[in-house]
Amino acid sequence: MIKKMLTHRNTHKIALIFLAIGLLILLVQKQSEENVEKVTDPLSTVVQSYDGQSWPLSRFSGKAMLVIFWGSFCPPCIEELPILSALARKYEQSVTFIGLAVESPAEEVAQMVRRFSLSYPIASVGFAELQRWGSHMLPSLFLLDAKGKIIWSHRGPASEELLENELTKVVS
Repeated sequence: MIKKMLTHRNTHKIALIFLAIGLLILLVQKQSEENVEKVTDPLSTVVQSYDGQSWPLSRFSGKAMLVIFWGSFCPPCIEELPILSALARKYEQSVTFIGLAVESPAEEVAQMVRRFSLSYPIASVGFAELQRWGSHMLPSLFLLDAKGKIIWSHRGPASEELLENELTKVVS
């Protein structure tokens, strides 16, 4: 009986510890969100390419743009790369694809570029940039019109059908 009470008491203590940790994580996340300046002009975003050059997204203004936040450590992101590669080739005349690799080592990104024949520009960004765009998950996609206004976004893996549907809206 005493052993059972001790086990029951320990279970409650462990549950309280996990609850406290969860609340602390939420508090820290909320605080970090408040300190992140949200992107109001996506085209003003300046990124660092893997060859060391910095460039603003405005460099690609004038036509629709699909900005893809992904990570080399993210299985759903990697599963999505072949779809994005094919769509980038299909829509290259009317939509600019930009890959923003979040917290991903350059050698891993280069390997993905070769493996999936990614033909669009790819740059390196940190999680703070992803947060500035209003997301906390990978992959995250943002479709901008020719003027640089975000007209559609999606968090998590997107099907080819969904992407095709959204892309055809901006090219027609």
